[in-house]
Amino acid sequence: MAHSVKIFFAAILISSCAFFISETEAVNVYCYYASWAADRPGDSKVAADDLDPMLCTHIFYAFLGLQDDGSLTFLNKTLDIDGGNIQKVSNLKKINPELKLIFSVGGATAAPYVFADVAADDVKLANFVTSCETFLDNYNFDGIDIDWEYPYDKPLLIKMAQSLRDAFQPKGRTVSTAVAYNPDDAGYDVPGMNEVFDLINVMSYDFHGAYAGVLGENAPLYGFPGQSDWQQSVLNCNASLWNWRNKGAAPEKLSLGAGFYGHTFTPVDPSKTAPGDPAEGPGNPGPYTANVGTLGYLEICQLHKDGIVTWDDYEKTPYMVDGNLWIGYDNEQSLKEKIKYIKQEGLAGIMIWSIETDDTRGVCGGQKWPLLNAINEEIANDETH
Repeated sequence: MAHSVKIFFAAILISSCAFFISETEAVNVYCYYASWAADRPGDSKVAADDLDPMLCTHIFYAFLGLQDDGSLTFLNKTLDIDGGNIQKVSNLKKINPELKLIFSVGGATAAPYVFADVAADDVKLANFVTSCETFLDNYNFDGIDIDWEYPYDKPLLIKMAQSLRDAFQPKGRTVSTAVAYNPDDAGYDVPGMNEVFDLINVMSYDFHGAYAGVLGENAPLYGFPGQSDWQQSVLNCNASLWNWRNKGAAPEKLSLGAGFYGHTFTPVDPSKTAPGDPAEGPGNPGPYTANVGTLGYLEICQLHKDGIVTWDDYEKTPYMVDGNLWIGYDNEQSLKEKIKYIKQEGLAGIMIWSIETDDTRGVCGGQKWPLLNAINEEIANDETH
């Protein structure tokens, strides 16, 4: 009898472990890698072979270009091919054979009309599909991500994705897309997208910037008191994901987007630094990312280590004040809150733009990849299932 009891409890333990492993694996980590980081200076330089393939389930190589005839092209051949950056990404599978590699096509600087022109022309579209397959074959990648910012003729996005899906499905390849945080009816046929895409990466960040004239978080999980009804219903991750779901996207096809960077502001009054207080402009660019109004996480932790960090329990995000600079960003704690939310809502996973702005060398706290590690720690935390 005692032996039978041991077997019984062993079976329960194995079953429980299998459950937790299954649940853990269900939370994917979709990592966009901005390939031009290989040309950045100092501690911000991140070549493809600097990436840790054990911290992501998928790596999205950003970006390939789309030409007028529908063929794909390298945006920086010197880096991508001559420098071996794409091959270095492909080689990461030798370390983690389960890793999935995706080419992301387009991006914020790509002309949206090129996508529309290619999708509208059957010859160009066929050329696009063939070119995608060639790239995947040549570099041992697993799928294509359409980063069309932003579609204005929604049947064309569906047509393009369906053409890829028809070619990819027999080979088990992935068709994904990156989308705006608000599912605009003019550009997105959400039920149709739910049918043709394997994954919809929601860019649930950039909710607030200095252009609005008030201090605001980059990617708050929820809204805060004092916001208008519209702001509460649009300008936070929870609202964004539910807007997509309410329009017809299945939660298991949606990823919650998180930024490894922050938006910077100059407060009008240094004594008024709560979200929603007046701002008079953006902060200066950082030495690595060189963008007015934003700083990568490495720039935040390295250059503003003496800043005062406040946790906003409404928005589940921190903000930092360092002199006349205000930064709304994500840290380890807020990213863990996002993972808890993803588990709670049954989403596909977390999408990150972009991983190379993490502290990849452990400059600030000694740990390499602190943000990515925090995400993985919370995914593995059984208590949040």
